[in-house]
Amino acid sequence: MKKSLKIILFLFVSNFFISSCSKDKLKGTFNEFEGKYEWKYTQAKSPSTILADYANIYSTHTGFKLEIELNNKGEILFFKNGELFSKNAYRLKEKTKLPDSNSDKVITLKLKGNLNGMQFMYNEIKLTLKSDTALFIDAFPFPAIDDVEKYAPGYALGSNQFRKK
Repeated sequence: MKKSLKIILFLFVSNFFISSCSKDKLKGTFNEFEGKYEWKYTQAKSPSTILADYANIYSTHTGFKLEIELNNKGEILFFKNGELFSKNAYRLKEKTKLPDSNSDKVITLKLKGNLNGMQFMYNEIKLTLKSDTALFIDAFPFPAIDDVEKYAPGYALGSNQFRKK
């Protein structure tokens, strides 16, 4: 009796870990997020609600080139000037298809591990994929590794825009 109870408990615990790990991979139409993306620019916006004024920040302004990669192992990799800057496992916290679009998808990832000085609110990053190639990221590179104010004084973060390589 004790032995069969241990076996049942072992199977239950094993099933829990196997099923929880499978959430970390992007499946179905969300596997379109997998791939490597190159940072094109960050659009900073004026804090004024009256005038919609924007300033674009490019790698020529910052002196660094950035890439981000999502692989099929449940990892997100951050590159700066071609060098691996941080490699993190993630937990898929939320995924959505935007209702007004057939192709736009949004995922929120809970990052795990050492972020090498990058700062993400609640260790989360939100990615929006448009038309399979345009990726919008809420917190990388700004404000995770640098401050918008440094390159566009008086402006706040709008969106970080990447393109699939």
